[in-house]
Amino acid sequence: MPRKLPLLVFPEPISISPPKGGGYVPHALPVPGRSRQAERLEPQIDQVREEFSRFKGLVDATMTGGEPESVLVLELADRVDDLARVVEAASLEWLGEWDIEIDPDDDFPVEGRKTTRDGRLFVSMADERGMRELLSLWDKWKREKPLGRGKTKWRDIFACLKNIRRWGT
Repeated sequence: MPRKLPLLVFPEPISISPPKGGGYVPHALPVPGRSRQAERLEPQIDQVREEFSRFKGLVDATMTGGEPESVLVLELADRVDDLARVVEAASLEWLGEWDIEIDPDDDFPVEGRKTTRDGRLFVSMADERGMRELLSLWDKWKREKPLGRGKTKWRDIFACLKNIRRWGT
């Protein structure tokens, strides 16, 4: 016997014009080079890796039938379009993103009279598969290897990544 499903009614589609402007130029402000980013972020990546392993061990010991997940926070010192689509391609679950202001430093300076730099805060849910994929993309990016189909936008994310951490740390 066929299953009866509820009728879904969708609203009439409308077109929304994009905001007027000069378009988006990736990394209009200076970002550190790949070797500097690797030097800067490797301790943070190692800490995320270690904390996730410790967290997974604690959860595995107390929980049956589920896969442990952890909330991952990425602070970007630039805007990256289609962030939700990009992170889902890396087996991460998009939870949200917000505009933030980044304090300038030697690696992420500001130009002109600005005292802060526009950035994005991205929050995602990462399970073991997502963490493995993220760490694999990071290792490939550091070694200047191709990231794979649908994942090349991660090169922009890694280039402007200011901080990466687990939520609450």
